[in-house]
Amino acid sequence: MIQDEAFSFDSLSKSDSPRVIFRGIWGSHAYGTSTPESDRDTVGVFVVEPERYLAICNPVSQVADDRNDNRFYSLKNYLELAASANPNILDSLFLPDDCVVRTTECWRMLQDRRNIFVSRQASRTYCEYAMAQIKKARGCNKRVHNPRPKEPPAPEEFCRVLPVDSPGMPGRPVPLADAGIDLARCHVAAVESSSDMYRR
Repeated sequence: MIQDEAFSFDSLSKSDSPRVIFRGIWGSHAYGTSTPESDRDTVGVFVVEPERYLAICNPVSQVADDRNDNRFYSLKNYLELAASANPNILDSLFLPDDCVVRTTECWRMLQDRRNIFVSRQASRTYCEYAMAQIKKARGCNKRVHNPRPKEPPAPEEFCRVLPVDSPGMPGRPVPLADAGIDLARCHVAAVESSSDMYRR
């Protein structure tokens, strides 16, 4: 992967970058589901000189900002993803006109032929994407019904103690809070032969 300032995110983000052939707004703003708090996510496509693909190191294929909300794809990488019916890439080919920030003649030639990328494979990739989002939503749903406490739990709340009911016979583990042990008055050391076990 080449490290070239010409392909940095900051360089490609400049409005006069000659490499960028397209940039648009996608995500919630493109779908009309944005709120005042929504981030403004963008997608862009840039070109790489053909001779760079003959170099020993492969040219950069994607660059993004720190949060990965704003992305640029090389034209080669973009077309490969479009040919595999990547849902995000196909969506960016059909953005509303008011979401297009920058366009060029090269991009318009590609957009005029965008239907060639809509294949039967799209039904599978979109369904897989939808199922992944449903699984994510279910995970968030768990947090709704079981919200995290305002204060993080103390490490002691995860500790279990093996009380000795009779000499040489350890009993069932009990929570540290129920064992009546004050750690402030104890010396605790790790057990050498076992992980996550301590003795006092």
